Amino acid sequence: MFKILPLFIIAAFVLLLLSISPINPTNTPVASADVTFTDGGTMDPKALTDATGVYQSGQTLAYYNSHQVAYPKDLAEAKTTQVLGVVDSAGKEKWIEVDLAKQQLTAWNGNEIYMQYPISSGLFYPTPTGTFNIYSKFRYIRMKGGDPAAGDYYDLPNVPDTMFFYQGYGIHGAYWHNNFGHPMSHGCVNEPLAQAHSLFEWAGPQINPDQSSVRATADNPGSRVWIH
Repeated sequence: MFKILPLFIIAAFVLLLLSISPINPTNTPVASADVTFTDGGTMDPKALTDATGVYQSGQTLAYYNSHQVAYPKDLAEAKTTQVLGVVDSAGKEKWIEVDLAKQQLTAWNGNEIYMQYPISSGLFYPTPTGTFNIYSKFRYIRMKGGDPAAGDYYDLPNVPDTMFFYQGYGIHGAYWHNNFGHPMSHGCVNEPLAQAHSLFEWAGPQINPDQSSVRATADNPGSRVWIH
């Protein structure tokens, strides 16, 4: 008994040290392929500092509602020309309205419609309502979450043209379904791919062609987003 006790104490001490050791003791930046953002606003916005927005070519599998979905191979193809800034050439504010009752997004130049199309808002978790501003944009980002037991697990690499407006909630393209006009998401605003990219390039903060991500600043503000 007395010979076993010291070994037990040593083993317990080693386990304690392992439990309090940092996950990343060298503070090495996390590779963007390993950074995931949980749709539904539960991710820590500080985690955005580890994401690059770069397309991850090694990703070939995607899962939605606990089922594998078709993964498009042309997500990284050349995109359209950007339209910079939160104000157009006539000095009109460029802002975004999301009507949850209509499941419709409208992009406005002042009081003139620039784009309008169906979207899919929160089904599993509600999309937040109110007035926000886009605080960061990523050309590609991975979203992962849900519960396999509940059947709503998802792991979606290279989610295109994501614009975060509140915590982990964003407006982004969706390649895993084509049921726009009906709630489908975990809280984010899903868009058809072509419209998502056009809105991404149009809305502020502006992003240059050689950039894969951008964060809003006083000199490069994010467009206003009104969700109701």
